[in-house]
Amino acid sequence: MKLDQSFEALSDELVEVGEMLKGRRGFIKAGMLAGAATTFAMLAANEVSAQEKMKEEKEEKKGKSGKDKKGKGGAEGDIAIVNIALALEYQAIYAYDVAASTGLLSAGTKGVALLFQSQHKEHAALEENAIKSMGGTPVARMEKYDLGDLSKIKTEKDLLGFALGKEAGAASAYMGVLAQLTSKDLIPVVAGIGANEAQHAALLRFAMGEANPVPMAVVK
Repeated sequence: MKLDQSFEALSDELVEVGEMLKGRRGFIKAGMLAGAATTFAMLAANEVSAQEKMKEEKEEKKGKSGKDKKGKGGAEGDIAIVNIALALEYQAIYAYDVAASTGLLSAGTKGVALLFQSQHKEHAALEENAIKSMGGTPVARMEKYDLGDLSKIKTEKDLLGFALGKEAGAASAYMGVLAQLTSKDLIPVVAGIGANEAQHAALLRFAMGEANPVPMAVVK
């Protein structure tokens, strides 16, 4: 399936989610959990670390061979960034498995959670293919991931608050790395995934009864 067709399919699925969430305003009033923010703080730290390492390697190789960032060094930097994103997509898939197995979600909400999970799987597939196309090796998927302190999650509203933190953080993280990519072909993939994460966050805010489910004109 072509990239534009993939994103069109994701959008169609989200329209169905909107219908599933109608009538749920006032159902939840919960903020983001600290553990959700931690994951994307880790992304920022890992991404900076990866970029610094790639920058050092690129400068060393440039000194030896005269290659600029459009050469091998640039591709390696892109691979490092997308591999970090891929690891977090794997973590999101695992997190939705955990949420679905808690028994805290109503049937309708569980269906939405599983749909979001299926889209994270599509994100992961796009990123795996992108990494391979650049000559890289996708990071291995683990059986379990650290989701932070989940001891405060006691109800469905806690779970949705946790999910909102993850999705909003993901949208910001994807948009934040766009300027550091050297591959023009990779930019629409990363931007498209980030936009889908923002759609998830908006639908979760709608379900939680927030007055403005799209609080920012530009995702930052």
